[in-house]
Amino acid sequence: MTHAQLTPPHGRLHRKVALVTGAASGIGAACARLMAAAGARVVCTAADEAGAGALARSIAAPGGHALALAHGATAEAAWERVMA
Repeated sequence: MTHAQLTPPHGRLHRKVALVTGAASGIGAACARLMAAAGARVVCTAADEAGAGALARSIAAPGGHALALAHGATAEAAWERVMA
């Protein structure tokens, strides 16, 4: 079987949720975009809430699904809030 035959019609990550930390820029933003392009609903988290929000809006604009949350990944309480 080819890769195309193994990939669902709506993208490999269709019906999956991806939580991406550091999504405001750099590798985190690139990962969030790739996962959204593969069909995932993306939760963009970053200490830079404005940057994460801008990325989430850019993913949602063409019909993707994304939301942004302020999140300091080193704080345990922040993880509890994000995962609630």
